[in-house]
Amino acid sequence: KILSRRFNNNVTVETFGSSKTGFSLNSGDLDICLSFNKKTPTRVMDKISRLLFEEGMNDIRSIPKASVPIVKFSDPRSGLDVDISLDNQLAIYNSDMLKSYAQEHRLQQFVQMVKYWASRRDINEAFKGTLSSYAWTLLAIQHAQMIQPPLAPNRQIDFQSKPVSFQGTMYDVGFNNDEFMTKNKQSLASLLLSFFDRYATRWDWESMVVSIRNGQPLSTREKKWEHKGPLPLEIVTGADEGRMEHIMPIEDPFNHEHDLSRVVRAEGAMSIQNEFLRVIE
Repeated sequence: KILSRRFNNNVTVETFGSSKTGFSLNSGDLDICLSFNKKTPTRVMDKISRLLFEEGMNDIRSIPKASVPIVKFSDPRSGLDVDISLDNQLAIYNSDMLKSYAQEHRLQQFVQMVKYWASRRDINEAFKGTLSSYAWTLLAIQHAQMIQPPLAPNRQIDFQSKPVSFQGTMYDVGFNNDEFMTKNKQSLASLLLSFFDRYATRWDWESMVVSIRNGQPLSTREKKWEHKGPLPLEIVTGADEGRMEHIMPIEDPFNHEHDLSRVVRAEGAMSIQNEFLRVIE
């Protein structure tokens, strides 16, 4: 209501992310996509920040130069942390597909367990140099696709094509929303333990790329995503100060050129590895 009133009903406001997909934790934030029906106003991020300040919101931070501009703030009445993204339409379609995965209740619970563990171990914040909550969701779905019998389908095969343009690039955001009847009978505890075992001992991050649109890993050579630069330990110890690339490659299901591990810093990569090993030890 605040945004619509300020911009004279020239906006569309939609939720995306875990609050829409069904994979949300109680501690999760609210992701909002703001799109303008006509021309986007000049200095729109400053105007949104000022409006939120006038409405009594807390901890307002504007990130206008991000690939998708964002304003972050906290609502003092609900205590909810909110991210407003500008024209982030691809995320809307992405959330629709993830919601279709959440049709399977055990998969929904399993993903929430993985996200809760990552949150408790403080390895689920992209701005801190670890993996995002979204990336952990994709890791969990990939594992659920690969166990036998699978708990999750591949929803990007046998689907009706739906090409859309986003930031000047065409993407196919179609997916199969058919009901999936799994034959998997594993308990949630068994699913979680096998998840830890896979990524701690059986996943080769130097040669494998997480890809839920493929239903199984792609090769880093095929993606041309071979790890470049120093190893995390070399950076942490000061032996090398270069920049890492593709340290834990995770492919976005619609934007196939986007590696979600590009935000991971050396300390974050080591923390994630250590937490996996800590579980299985």
